[in-house]
Formats: sequence, C-alpha cells, structure tokens
Amino acid sequence: MGFRTARTLRCGGQSALGILAALFLAGPAVAQTVSVSLPSAATITGPGASSPINVTIGSVTDLEAGAIAFVYDSTIVTATAVVSTGTLLAGCTVTPNIVTPGEVIVSFACLTPVNMGGVLFQTTFQGVAPGTSPLTFTTTPEIPNGCSLNEGTLACSPLTNGQVTVAGPTNTPTGVPTGTATATATATITAAPVNTGTATGTVTRTGTSTPTNTLGPSPTASSTSTTTRTGTATGTPADTATRTATRTVTETRTVTPTRPGAIPVVPSPTSPAGLVMVSGLGVALLWALRRLAKPH
Repeated sequence: MGFRTARTLRCGGQSALGILAALFLAGPAVAQTVSVSLPSAATITGPGASSPINVTIGSVTDLEAGAIAFVYDSTIVTATAVVSTGTLLAGCTVTPNIVTPGEVIVSFACLTPVNMGGVLFQTTFQGVAPGTSPLTFTTTPEIPNGCSLNEGTLACSPLTNGQVTVAGPTNTPTGVPTGTATATATATITAAPVNTGTATGTVTRTGTSTPTNTLGPSPTASSTSTTTRTGTATGTPADTATRTATRTVTETRTVTPTRPGAIPVVPSPTSPAGLVMVSGLGVALLWALRRLAKPH
C-alpha cells in the first residue's frame, strides 16, 4: 500500500512530504538487495577546512524513495550541508536533517526512478579538530539499520561504515635559517724553556816575579802576574730563570825575593853596572900589585 501510495503521489504531483510519509508504511516482500557505503578514507586538510563526503550505492533498479541515517564524532567534524546536485538524486526531492550535532538523516523521493549505481548524495563536513571520526550507520525509529529503500522492498545490504580524518597543522618554514659565525679566540701560551743554570767558574792565577836589581842598598823586586779564567755553565730548561754563580779563585805566585842590603848583589858583567864593577876591580887590582912591587 505504501509503495503504491508513493507512486500515486508521484503521478499526481503531490508534495514530497506526502511521499516521505508513505515511504515508512509496510510494503511487500523484499525483491532485491543493494549495497550502501560510507567513505572509508575521506580526508579534510585541517580544522576550519571543508570537504564533501560521498555516500554511494551499488547497482540498483527502480529506486524511487529512501532514507539514510549515520552518526559521526562532532568533536572532530561537523556536517554543514547535504548536496544532491550532480549525483544520482539530482532529479529527486531531497530532505536533509543535520540539526542534531553528530547525526545526519537524509530522506528522498524521486519522480523518475534511479536505475544505476554511484554517488547517492554528498554531505559537506567541516574540520573541527585534528583527528579521525568514524562514520557509522545508525538505527532510528523510522529507519531500521540506518537504511531504507522503496519502503523496504529494496534491502540495504551490505552496509559499509567509513571514517573521515582531519589533518593536523603543518609547520611551514617562513624563512631560510641564517647562521652567524662568532669566532672565539682562545690563547694558548707555551712558555719557552728558560735555562736555569748554575755557573761554576775556576780561576787559576799563575804569577811569575822577576827581580829587578837597582843600585843602592835596597833592591826592589817587581812581580808580574798572568791570570787564566776558565768557566763551565750547566743549565736545565725551566719556566723561571735562576742563576747562581760560584767562583773559585786559586792564586799561585812565584816570587824571587831581593837580597838583603847586607849581601851585595853581583850584577851581570854585561850590564852597565857590571862593566863599572869590573873596571873598578881591575883598577883596584893594579893598585894592589904596584904596592906589592915597591920595596919597603
């Protein structure tokens, strides 16, 4: 009765509300089964962005009326519209109900039967927050199992649930990082080795005294010294120079003393004094010989 009433209302040009009211009346036994599916991997680019979600139906014959109900997670997405333009229901009267958050109910009645499969209608969803929301057929008092076609003469089988994902924010670099090199100078001081030496010097003085005779009662000796110094320095590298000088002086002097005034010094015969002395001795000798030669 209900399906025949829908056909009569279609032919008589009655309102869509009358068609929907007649849709839910009991009808004859089921003649065929039709698959209805929600999208399995729908995506929305991010919160605030929108995207149409397709509800599809398999190959169908003489589809004249129907109703679909499904739920979603309203904290992830929200339904904003139901679109039938460009779908299988483009020539049908479509009545959507998206007032209740998290629920979509769509009823339709067609003046020209649908005889093919494809996109039954589209629901536009807007992203609320990043995440994934399940899309699940739900049972209402008027729509058993979330789907009713031709007053139940077409069985919705199988019904395939789906999901929609809202992508999270993507960090996009706004500039090219620029590095500024800062040089830090680190001074490393290496001390050059400084000799810490102990100088040991040995000084040997060798003196030779040569007496010089002078005429007179007190000859004076003069001394001539020759000094030879030899030194040896030994050093050990260190950070601070410290030098200790040690000097050892050994003096050796050889002196020939002058004769005392009581002992006359015989000059060399070749020296002027020696010549005077020899001459004097000769004169004295001649004088003595003459004295000896005179008769007494």
